[in-house]
Amino acid sequence: MSSIEDWYRKEVDEDDVFGAGICSCAQPGYHIECQWRILAIRAKFEESDKKLLKKYAVSEHYGVSKNNQEEFKLACKKLAERLQQKLEFDETKVIENESWWFIPHGWIGVLGFIVEKESDDIYIIGSRTEPEFDAYAYWHGIEWYSSGHGELYEAQT
Repeated sequence: MSSIEDWYRKEVDEDDVFGAGICSCAQPGYHIECQWRILAIRAKFEESDKKLLKKYAVSEHYGVSKNNQEEFKLACKKLAERLQQKLEFDETKVIENESWWFIPHGWIGVLGFIVEKESDDIYIIGSRTEPEFDAYAYWHGIEWYSSGHGELYEAQT
């Protein structure tokens, strides 16, 4: 018989969406069916993530290739200047494409930015999503950009 795993208890209590000890289904306690549902969602996300990294990332992984570190630093500098703020993001979540970088610096409503390698163009990746889209929200933005619907970022003056 399966039992509730510590990671699930911790996740429920730390997320504290409904209060400590309240399951992800909003009912008191922890339920094995809910844990299984979360595992299935995670597996689906991981599968989508792997497929989209293969489609878009030059290395099929997150991160910047070793031979493009300097070019990436310049792109970050350009983005910081355009935003007029210091960038704060997890470099392990950067996606390098042949022609752009996704830099996951954002705030409420903004998941990050695409900085094109050959131009000064910067595209904002907002948090617009569709319910049927089964990957992370930033992948939706990257797909949107790649299909020619990107929103060019214009600095506010």
